[in-house]
Amino acid sequence: MPIPNTFGAASARGFGLFSKLVAGNRFSVSPAISGKSTWNLAVDGPINLSTPGTWTITPLSSFTTNVKLWGAGGQNSLYNAGAGGAATGILSFQSGSSYVVEVGSTTGGGTSTLGGAGGGLSGIFITSKSLANSKIIAGGGGGSGFDDGGRGADGGAGGGAAGGSSAGYPGTNATGGSQVAGGAGGGGTSSGASGSALAGGAGANGGSEVPSSGGGGGSGYYGGGGGGYQGSDATSGGGGGSGYIGGVTSGTNYAGSGTTPGNSGDAVRGTSGDTNTAGRVYIA
Repeated sequence: MPIPNTFGAASARGFGLFSKLVAGNRFSVSPAISGKSTWNLAVDGPINLSTPGTWTITPLSSFTTNVKLWGAGGQNSLYNAGAGGAATGILSFQSGSSYVVEVGSTTGGGTSTLGGAGGGLSGIFITSKSLANSKIIAGGGGGSGFDDGGRGADGGAGGGAAGGSSAGYPGTNATGGSQVAGGAGGGGTSSGASGSALAGGAGANGGSEVPSSGGGGGSGYYGGGGGGYQGSDATSGGGGGSGYIGGVTSGTNYAGSGTTPGNSGDAVRGTSGDTNTAGRVYIA
């Protein structure tokens, strides 16, 4: 009676597994992560970046996988900055292309001389960082103003189709970025700068009259405007930056709310997107 070739069958199954691991979700990454310049999601586990910075990923074969992002929260000054937004989806990484992965910092949005800077976006872009090359973006929160005489110059939260507007002295409030334009800078005797593509606007500065400044706008697909300055103790925070999910499938764009980040209950988040806290990019 012939003896079944169980060794050959087992070998074939083992080779299939080996092939999957070798040819699976592999890419080169620069700078290296955890000392690795080549990463295999099936072997090394998810990429989980929560330190501000920029990495370039080059797939060694095409693959599709889940991604989750949180934008950075804005900086607190005397009041509360806005939290960062979040975005999730399924992204197709194509062999022969490179992808720029950015984790937002708490100063990655619009600047403010005395108030809080806006939070930076977290995003994934094909080839280079530009509006046209955007795949998925989580918007950053707006920074808080300094000072507003106790009127609450809070920054607007980031994320969602449109970032949140700021609070503070009437007429100096900034608006959040949308899907088509940056948020408007707050008005007053000195206006905050409007947000723009991928950038938050700078907060207005009171100069030598009174040491006070509006908060910086959070960056995003379109950034939030910077807070305006009206006069003695009359400013506002910056607006939040918008998110973007146009380059992924099954995408969800989460807006933050006040000091609560978007998609705040996700176990992957940790503290990412909180005010005064950097963003995160998670690729699984």
